[in-house]
Amino acid sequence: MNPDNYSVHWLKPSDAAQAAEVEARVHAPEHRAGRELIEKQLTAKEWEGRNLSLGLYYRELGVADAAENRQLVGFGLVFVMHDRQEMAEFFDAPLPPELPARQRTLYVSDWGIDAKHRRAARLMSRKFTDIVSAREDLRQLSMDAFSTPDYTAKWSEHEKFMASLGYRLTSHHPFHDAKLNRPMYWLYFQRIAPETRASHARMEKRIAALRAAGDDVYHSEEYLRTLYGHFDLMEEPFTESAPRPVRSTALTSMRIAASRYRITHASGIAALKSRGSLRFELDLASPPGLDRYTDLECLAPGDERGVIRSGKHLGFYHALAEHHAQALGMQIGLLYADDQPIAGLIGFLWQRCFYLVHLTRARPFAQFYADEVALIKLVERCAREKSCDRIDLSQLDRAPLGKRTKRTWPARLRRLAGKLVGKLP
Repeated sequence: MNPDNYSVHWLKPSDAAQAAEVEARVHAPEHRAGRELIEKQLTAKEWEGRNLSLGLYYRELGVADAAENRQLVGFGLVFVMHDRQEMAEFFDAPLPPELPARQRTLYVSDWGIDAKHRRAARLMSRKFTDIVSAREDLRQLSMDAFSTPDYTAKWSEHEKFMASLGYRLTSHHPFHDAKLNRPMYWLYFQRIAPETRASHARMEKRIAALRAAGDDVYHSEEYLRTLYGHFDLMEEPFTESAPRPVRSTALTSMRIAASRYRITHASGIAALKSRGSLRFELDLASPPGLDRYTDLECLAPGDERGVIRSGKHLGFYHALAEHHAQALGMQIGLLYADDQPIAGLIGFLWQRCFYLVHLTRARPFAQFYADEVALIKLVERCAREKSCDRIDLSQLDRAPLGKRTKRTWPARLRRLAGKLVGKLP
């Protein structure tokens, strides 16, 4: 086996057909989930930011490592479950009384490798171990799975493999699957300390190099550790040799530009006010606050997606909001017309600089430039409260990986940003 022939990538809903083909080659018919169920699980958990599924891909040497040149030869379907009750309800399985119902867990739905590529399985398992070990919210979680009696015996035989992942099969609980009309087992894998010294050292070296590359919020330890956990920085185009540019402008000049904007765009602001009393709220980020923002992104025109660009992006921002909002000064701003949210923004108030990363508006209010008004409200609030000295737009709709989203900024917003910060990146 030549490791250079293989690569490991996130498994997405669009990969369901290939995963089903692999499954058909490695599992007996009664052990297959099928394309429909695989796609259903991937779609639901990808959207919710709870998809940890991986794919092992093979390509011939000398062929470009592009998606169309890769062949899926193995996969692992793994999802973060809110609790075991969610598992029981989704699969209509009785919850074992010995297991805590309201405990978060990792659910392994399937794990399969083509026989002739089985020696490469360790590449995927090592990647999975790195991901779980790097994320604070996953590091201590146990693992659960459903299995037939035959496969339960096989799981028991692979104790060494499971230990390399950081788990030990502790108990198996029999039940009768009414839908399939056959006996099944609910498997419980206890979390143990895996041998991850090498991967931990790689992660620490990588984070240290990235932190040394800049002194903005995007190079802070909390941001980078969360980023590493949700995106594989070994593969993503994020390198210490090419740190993100930071362009910010003094709040005073932005306030002047905001005042001029109010004069030149009075008609649009008046149109918004006719829909209701305008109110701008800026609060420390929280998961419920992030949900309100993502509801707005769902209503944005076209393909304008930032936080909900993918499940990994959504999971990344949820982790920041839940664990590091205070340390990073993560803020969520919402513009209301009466009680209806019409525009929103996300940023970080860090070391007296406000880093704006995402800006959105609901489709019915796009024609009135609601997102621009939200930006102006942010400038005015920062100036009024003297909470920061500068506002940075260098990563607007590029975060967290410094890559452009599909959004094409209209000329009017480019002009506004030009007044505020010189030009959009």
